[in-house]
Amino acid sequence: MKVISLVPSITETLIEAGVEVVGRTRFCVHPPEKVKFISIVGGTKSIDWQKVVDLKADALILDKEENPKSFAEDSPIPYFAYHFQDVKNCAENFKQMSKDLKSPALNEIGDRFERLKPKTVPLNNFVDWVSPPPSNNIHLEYIIWKNPIMAVGQDTFIGSVLKLLGHDLPTYEIKYPKLSEILVKEKVYLFSSEPYPFMKHRDWIVSTGVPSGLVDGESFSWFGIRSLKFLEKLLL
Repeated sequence: MKVISLVPSITETLIEAGVEVVGRTRFCVHPPEKVKFISIVGGTKSIDWQKVVDLKADALILDKEENPKSFAEDSPIPYFAYHFQDVKNCAENFKQMSKDLKSPALNEIGDRFERLKPKTVPLNNFVDWVSPPPSNNIHLEYIIWKNPIMAVGQDTFIGSVLKLLGHDLPTYEIKYPKLSEILVKEKVYLFSSEPYPFMKHRDWIVSTGVPSGLVDGESFSWFGIRSLKFLEKLLL
C-alpha cells in the first residue's frame, strides 16, 4: 500500500516498518537518507492537493492534533486519522494502523509499546545539565519556547513520557501555558531542543541562574519509533 504521511513522527515509523511512503511534509526529516527520495506535498498545516493526487497513493495518514480537520474533509484520496495522546495509547494506535495499512511490523511496534513499564530513571540519564539542581527534591518544568517562555503540562505526550520515567510535570488548565519571564530557583527547567532550538542558546540558559538542563525534544515528542527506542533504552 502506498501512503502519504502528514505527520513527521508517523512518517519515520512507517519507514521503519517497511511501509511504502510516497509523500511527506517538509518537516518529515527522519530518516534523512530515505526521506530525501520522498516527495514533499506541503507542511503539517498546509498542503498541495494536486501533488497528493499526482502521487496516486492509496491513503493519506493524519493525526487529529497535528493536522487540521479540513485535511480529512478535503482529501481527494482515502484517509486514516489517528490521535496520539500519550505513551499508553501508542500501542492501540499502531495496532489499528497495522490493520489499516496491512503491516504486521506496525503491530509489533504496538506490542513493544505495551511492554514498557514505569520505572524511576534518574534525570542524569537523559538530561545534559547546564546548572544541576542542588538536591533530588525537585519540581520540573519542561520548556519548549522562548519569548514568550512556554512550558508543557502533564496532560501531553511529553508529560506522559516523563511520567513513565518517574517524573511529573505540573498540571495546567491548558497543555502549553505561557510562564512568567522570571524563572525561579525553586524549580528545575528542562529546555527542549525543539521546537525552539535551546541547544544554540546555552549562554542564555546559564544567564537565567536557575537549575536547568537540555533534553532531546524529538525523543520526548515524536510519538512512534523514536520515542519508543528512547524509552526502551531507559526502561528495559
